[in-house]
Amino acid sequence: MVPCFKICYICGRNSDHSPISIHEPQCLEKWRTENNQLPSHLRRPEPKKPEVLTAISDKVNC
Repeated sequence: MVPCFKICYICGRNSDHSPISIHEPQCLEKWRTENNQLPSHLRRPEPKKPEVLTAISDKVNC
């Protein structure tokens, strides 16, 4: 069986130490804090969570 990875859409890391549902809100809060500390011309828009693809999910058991 192929291992299933849960990648954070904010930092791009594999969330293997904590559930992604716990990691993402913490990561987003950290991103907001760091982004707000940048000069206004360097700030970026908040990352948007991608849509979940369901068409292939019946073949993958995660």
